[in-house]
Amino acid sequence: MSPLEPQAPSVTVRFGAPTTLMRLRYQDLYDRKPFPDATLLYYDNGLYAILSPGENHYGAYVITRGDFDADHYGIDFISLPSTDWNGKAVHHELRFDRPAGTFLQQLTNPDDPDVAPQRGTFTIATNPIADPTTLTWEHARGLGD
Repeated sequence: MSPLEPQAPSVTVRFGAPTTLMRLRYQDLYDRKPFPDATLLYYDNGLYAILSPGENHYGAYVITRGDFDADHYGIDFISLPSTDWNGKAVHHELRFDRPAGTFLQQLTNPDDPDVAPQRGTFTIATNPIADPTTLTWEHARGLGD
């Protein structure tokens, strides 16, 4: 880009301190994203990163019910616009059952209004990664083992 070309407006958001790491294993998949394994990294300022064999996403989350130590809790995720979502943001609502080690996920995608729920299992560990933008799936898949 030359110095005379206008820059697109942008915002800078930094990851907070790493907190929690989840390993997700999907049993019921979204057919457009058939990746059964994912590593989800949480940060104390409400940012997250999720990595899978096919894509990396970043966004914001809010714990809507309970907390990571509760038997049952809910987290809502808004992904930042990415090429994986046709340049749009999408919403994921996840509900966790800690004693059973299971989760239920509902995706809201503006380009696919009838997405069936996804289900799977999860494990929790401490997030050791300060900068998730440097990770590849090959590194992320071994975290939390």
